[in-house]
Amino acid sequence: MFRIDRHSGGSVRWKNENGAIRIQIGEASQQDALRLCWEFDADGSEYVLLPACCYNGNRFCSLKKIYPPMFALEEAAVDLPVTITDVIRLQPDGSGRIEATTGDVSTPCIGVFSEKKKKGLLLFTVQEVSGVNLGLAYERGRMELQVPHFRQNGLYRGNTIREGKDPGMDFSAGQEFSIPYRLLEFPCETME
Repeated sequence: MFRIDRHSGGSVRWKNENGAIRIQIGEASQQDALRLCWEFDADGSEYVLLPACCYNGNRFCSLKKIYPPMFALEEAAVDLPVTITDVIRLQPDGSGRIEATTGDVSTPCIGVFSEKKKKGLLLFTVQEVSGVNLGLAYERGRMELQVPHFRQNGLYRGNTIREGKDPGMDFSAGQEFSIPYRLLEFPCETME
């Protein structure tokens, strides 16, 4: 299922044409954001990918460390599980929300693989629209493109999450955007 909403709750008109969503803003607003949402059935076991930023939802043990992460003697062990710094991630059960900008990833894409359904999804877009980086977000069963990037659960900078929120942008009544995208859905037996 696909839908578009605004953080402010304001109205939009949209149509899907030639590989892009064309959007027209209804009422003017300040510090607002558009969310283009693709929703699907998910149970939290899915492998979630944002290229060069998030692999398997980054569901690993995490330590708050600056880069380069230096382990204290009591933190090091031969049988240490995969451990990452405090970066965007889902919880081990697949709950939670990942929010990034298109500048945080190597390719502006969200990928989801369901081993249970033997299915893959890849949502591609461009880095920016009207000179503004887009946002990429994932939470169980929902992939989002945002105009502009609109992280509300902390700001990912380098290798840590810092408190804060993105401010959004001001929209004018009648303002138009065209957001290119490509959604690929395909049978997929394994990640290999």
